[in-house]
Amino acid sequence: FVPGGSISNMYAIHLARFRVAPEVKEKGMYGLNKRLVVLTSAQSHYSFKKCCFLLGIGSDNLISVKCEENGTLIPEELEKEICELKKDQNALPFIVAITAGTTVSGSFDPINPIADICEKYGLWLHVDGAWGGSLLLSSTYRHVLDGLDRADSFTWCPHKMMGVPLQCSLFIVKYPQLLEKSNATKASYLFQPDKEFGEYDIGDKTIQCGRKPDAFKLWFFWKAYGDQGLEARVDRAMRMTEYTSQKIKSDEEKNGRFQLVFETSCSNVCFWYIPPKLRSLGKVRDLSDVQQKQIGTIQSKLKSLMQKDGSFLVQFQPLDKLPNFFRIIYSNIWFISSNDIDELLESMDRYGQNLNIE
Repeated sequence: FVPGGSISNMYAIHLARFRVAPEVKEKGMYGLNKRLVVLTSAQSHYSFKKCCFLLGIGSDNLISVKCEENGTLIPEELEKEICELKKDQNALPFIVAITAGTTVSGSFDPINPIADICEKYGLWLHVDGAWGGSLLLSSTYRHVLDGLDRADSFTWCPHKMMGVPLQCSLFIVKYPQLLEKSNATKASYLFQPDKEFGEYDIGDKTIQCGRKPDAFKLWFFWKAYGDQGLEARVDRAMRMTEYTSQKIKSDEEKNGRFQLVFETSCSNVCFWYIPPKLRSLGKVRDLSDVQQKQIGTIQSKLKSLMQKDGSFLVQFQPLDKLPNFFRIIYSNIWFISSNDIDELLESMDRYGQNLNIE
């Protein structure tokens, strides 16, 4: 258990580096004759860049691999990047970090074809499932994580979709001894090898010394709800996602008030509100730059109106060349119903009727 998904991702890079360059533990990066390179998707979590800061790898050695528009990494582009790095005798790619449930669109990178590439080139495969990893608990939806057993490490945050109280995050790794080998200092004043139950003391295997008992949160939560209860939470989140997505699609066909940005794959619903004056112009992606800018500004203004009025608070953001759009994420949603979603969409339209288009 680690203090958040970002730290879990850092452990993955740390262990993968130790596997290819164990001398870093004593000599540091100065002792290497090659630059270490991390590969991840262009839509991966920002923590990977911070991990490269902190571990001395540097953000210049973090390669962002091209994705589909919805945020899914393209395996062929990954292999191209690896082949280019292999031509550079000074470069040593050592880890591929992919995502199971991207922050914005909720996309899942295809694990099996990426695992094939990692095995072919001898690279560590890390799956950041901080958000979408909870779908493993559902027999209906866990197929999106097919191939996860081939990963070397995995990040999961039950405090996200599952609603376990903050903080509750896990770093799961295949190799039991690697944490100890890469982190241990053998400080005998704390980690006595002959003390009673010493095998349960994981302090020397991790960066932390003092820590909160985060494992108990998940244990109590699982004990209270059971396997079926946890699966029901995931399934409800996904059903609400599907309801909202279908509601928006139906409205687009009938009224043109909303447009879905991406097809849903996790419990993220991304959509645009379309003001009356722009509804006859067609798909947002086909609009001129000026019109797309207007659409983006409308989302920001609409969010501010609802927030100031105290009715709803919905996040928005741009993505690459796409203008601002709204993003609903379903997490721990026992008290949200389809009626709430209906009211949200109707409220958006009421507020949006009189918004000025600049």
